[in-house]
Amino acid sequence: MISVSLPAKDLKAFEGVASEMRYPSRSDAVRDAIHKFVQDHAWFHAAEHRSHFLLSLVYPEGSKHAVLDVLHRHGGAIHSSAHTHFDSTCADQLVLVGGPEVGDFVKELTAIRDVRLCNCIV
Repeated sequence: MISVSLPAKDLKAFEGVASEMRYPSRSDAVRDAIHKFVQDHAWFHAAEHRSHFLLSLVYPEGSKHAVLDVLHRHGGAIHSSAHTHFDSTCADQLVLVGGPEVGDFVKELTAIRDVRLCNCIV
């Protein structure tokens, strides 16, 4: 069992999302949030060993050259990829295979100023 203190504004927002997503209880929503948090960060520890990863990127079209430079530098870790556009926004899905170099790859991408989302999961 855990106890968490939140500002009223954050609790109200959390309860609104939990209700909107139709969680039967606040506890179920908290369990799901903790599970997602752990999964979102599991890639970092898995990168210590050879593994498969799914990387999602969202960035403005103006940043595509910076992103492509990083992708090309780490091309050996990319198993497959898909790229699409939404107005002036680019979205990439990459399947990566590798070990510690994947962590460096993801850190380089997150350091690009306009990368809006860089999510890596195992």
